[in-house]
Amino acid sequence: MRFDVVSDEGHIIRGWVTPDNPMQIPRVIVHASGLEAVEIQASIVQQDILEHGLHSTGVVGFEVSENFMPGLAEAEIVEIFEAETKLCIYRRLVKSKNIQKKFFLFDAAVMPQRSIINNINKHFATRHNAIERHGYETIFYLVHNYFPPSIFLTGRPQFSRWGGALRGREFTIAALLRNPFEELAERMLFLNLAAKSSAAGLLGSFMTGLEPVLDLARDLKFEDKRALQATFRNLTPDQRLALGNPMTRMLAGNLDERIERRHVTTALDNLSQMDAVGIRTRFVEFSQMVADILGTNVVGNAELETFQTIDTLTDQLSRVSAVVDLLEHDLALYSFAEEAVETGLGLRQSA
Repeated sequence: MRFDVVSDEGHIIRGWVTPDNPMQIPRVIVHASGLEAVEIQASIVQQDILEHGLHSTGVVGFEVSENFMPGLAEAEIVEIFEAETKLCIYRRLVKSKNIQKKFFLFDAAVMPQRSIINNINKHFATRHNAIERHGYETIFYLVHNYFPPSIFLTGRPQFSRWGGALRGREFTIAALLRNPFEELAERMLFLNLAAKSSAAGLLGSFMTGLEPVLDLARDLKFEDKRALQATFRNLTPDQRLALGNPMTRMLAGNLDERIERRHVTTALDNLSQMDAVGIRTRFVEFSQMVADILGTNVVGNAELETFQTIDTLTDQLSRVSAVVDLLEHDLALYSFAEEAVETGLGLRQSA
């Protein structure tokens, strides 16, 4: 899906959407504070869209005006969603609440820290989390969203594909890294829960790419070291791809490329180009770093949530040689990054 909101003059908002089906006439749903939601079908021909063959008729443009929604000009909160996917393509800037900055947070975690993400979201008009769920074209338009001056995006897309575009669109770019054993422990525990319940929707919402591991996680014996060793030693190629070195893959990999030692060097180089890099064990310092760069404490008083079951499994996984092999490059990357962060904070002596 492609989209763009080109102007918001208060009393009228103009934009366009091209759905995945090029024969379909798109519709948008508009919500505004204190007003009844309205659904609007595109009725304007976008000649450039038609000429580039992106839609069969070019009828993809729409206008939201006082004619459709009396009171639009005075509404503080206005949100526009593509009707079929329910993707929010526009939120009106609230100058008293939103900062006029663009911020991207790379985080390989499949389960986001809700309190932290929610706090950051409050400071931005346009915000999209776990953007790796979307296809290439949708992510492209989330990043190349020209009109909104206040954008927060987060997730685990590949830096090699999107780093240059983010820099070109003047995003502040940050990464928050995590102990690889801890991340794997959380993935396996939540996959286990999802596999044993009817919550398959979790996979689409947070766990993109982990579908090959669902059956494995359902029967995993977390308390049995021998069983863990056997399970991780006998992973299929698809399962190894889904679980192996997710942090290095995010920061240096390309699509389904096999991650090798050389990617650790590339990942470190890419981290060095970012505005802020933090580790979870130094989250307070990372939050302050981001606040200093953005000029606003976007994280607020939110703290990382941890669970005893994850801590216990983290310890168990760290003692399984097959898991160490699976996470070899992430472990090396995290070790180098941890040393650099703590040296930068004055907690270690540089070599």
